[in-house]
Amino acid sequence: MRLVLIACVGAAAVALAGCETISPEECRVADWYAIGNKNGANGQSLADLNDYAKDCAKAGVTPDRRAYADGHADGLRLYCTPEEGYERGLQNAYYGGVCPPELERDFLPAYRHGREIYRVNAAIEDARRDIDDLQFRERAAQTRPERARIRDAIYDRQRDLDRFYDVLDRLRRRY
Repeated sequence: MRLVLIACVGAAAVALAGCETISPEECRVADWYAIGNKNGANGQSLADLNDYAKDCAKAGVTPDRRAYADGHADGLRLYCTPEEGYERGLQNAYYGGVCPPELERDFLPAYRHGREIYRVNAAIEDARRDIDDLQFRERAAQTRPERARIRDAIYDRQRDLDRFYDVLDRLRRRY
């Protein structure tokens, strides 16, 4: 029992240590502009600085908020582009509304367009899996009526698949 308790306490300590955003050593030598720039370029929120501040307070270090904010703003100029929005949308990546209005105006439509393509691709993959499953079930079917019902379902999913490809083609031509 004592061994189990020690293992649990050890696992909890490792888990809590994993919650740190920055180590005390990194706090002492941090280039706050570069950290902000990297986070902005990755589409992270400016509020992430609060996590750094909490972790660095343990080391007696206060992050340079101005340098971080300046770097973050410059990083957002790299992130908040139509090209990046489109790519993030294609990956179904989360967008947290970090772009300033003047950049979001072009970023957001491209992001939404990429998300549409992502969703259609996901529907295509679902239809393909369904067809594969139905074809397997058709081969295993014992009766003619059962096989006919499964063939009808395959036909329906194939029509869905054809429609999804048409939509995907139109979406790709639009961007």
